[in-house]
Amino acid sequence: RLNIPRELGASLLANMFLCTFEVRSHESMNSISFLSLLSGRAVQEVAKLQMFLHFFERVADAALLGNICIERVALSLPEDAWRQSEQPLLPLACAPPRIGFETAPELAHADFANMFIGGGVLSGGCVQEEIRFAICPELTLSMLVCPCMLANEAIQIFGAEQFSAYSGYAFSLRFNGDHVDKSDRSSDGSVLSAVLAMDALDLRGGDDSLCSQLKSDNIFRELNKALAAFTPVSEESLRNHPTVATGNWGCGAFGGCVPL
Repeated sequence: RLNIPRELGASLLANMFLCTFEVRSHESMNSISFLSLLSGRAVQEVAKLQMFLHFFERVADAALLGNICIERVALSLPEDAWRQSEQPLLPLACAPPRIGFETAPELAHADFANMFIGGGVLSGGCVQEEIRFAICPELTLSMLVCPCMLANEAIQIFGAEQFSAYSGYAFSLRFNGDHVDKSDRSSDGSVLSAVLAMDALDLRGGDDSLCSQLKSDNIFRELNKALAAFTPVSEESLRNHPTVATGNWGCGAFGGCVPL
């Protein structure tokens, strides 16, 4: 677990934005350089850059209370334990299509993550994870400290505030002005938000057939990934976020089967 005071987090983000940190190339870490985004001309890159600039405009005029908490969770069950489990399925409710998670701030939100957390938020990426990290820039602090996720790992991030609204998706992404985050706050001012980063099997360039996806190794890999992401790290976490918002995880660019 790592707790970062939000005032410190804003300073770290400013250094990332100004490219003052030494460029690193370790194979286990995502890039933290804004150079690609600062030089990008595609509309989705401009939109994300506007979101980061809007963050700095907002925090220049207001104190940031509380902390960002980053929890790396490693958890898995053997195949026999899954097969013998008698745990009941929990209640399920479906939201209408094209409704973003951020419309329900009281829920814990799944992040359809890249194994390198943040994915292409600082370059050309423009789908679910990248959009979330751009409208909530404090999430990018995880890119400073989190190596790529292993098969039994997830990263849970608490306390990141949404500063920007958006419209569109992927190459139609646009900055849509200011957003006032209505999430509850804890006694120290921390935002009671939860983002659960979980990377699905990346089937690009491989066998994405349903037969392959139904293999035991793949099924139980995904079950254990979800277990690590959705298991509360504390009683407080469970109390604050008893329900998870998720969707067609891994079924976009990664090639997963939606019905499965």
